Amino acid sequence: ALSRAVPRSSRVHDPERQFGRYREPSRNPRHGFHRRPGTARLPVGTQVIPWRTDQVVAIASTRHPLAQVGRAARALSLRELAQHPLIWREFGSGLRMLVEAVFAAHGISPTTVLEVTSVEGVKEAVRADMGIGFVSELATRDEPGFVTLPLSGAAQFRRQFSILTTPHGLASQACRAFFAVANASD
Repeated sequence: ALSRAVPRSSRVHDPERQFGRYREPSRNPRHGFHRRPGTARLPVGTQVIPWRTDQVVAIASTRHPLAQVGRAARALSLRELAQHPLIWREFGSGLRMLVEAVFAAHGISPTTVLEVTSVEGVKEAVRADMGIGFVSELATRDEPGFVTLPLSGAAQFRRQFSILTTPHGLASQACRAFFAVANASD
């Protein structure tokens, strides 16, 4: 009943776009603090270690009309997706910035967007058949209630995760243990 959880007062109407906003209780004490890429300067000596390439995928409820097209293994275009309500992460989310940039690069401005503050929120809204969501492929493993939609140009929805280390590198035992776990194969 996520659709009933979106209070009328939190819906924002814009003549060009329709937004719905669902805010979940934050567990992050700095909730709302976001940095756009390139706005933060790293301390001198910080090492950036490429870690994992992530594929962002579009997901739909198993009852959604595009889920039937997806089962036929036909790749969907961004224009086809934009004709349906879309579910995005909150402003400042790296995933949202990637999805917005891909749509903008193709001159597409989706008109109906539901904004949620977590990956689980996106998946729950999709399961409730409120629209098409975008999540990391890593977040879709072995989960019922939705299907991954095949997209044309899916390579555009890739992003690189990196591990940042201080000038002291992986000096502590905890840092070395984390790095070992992060680099372990799936």
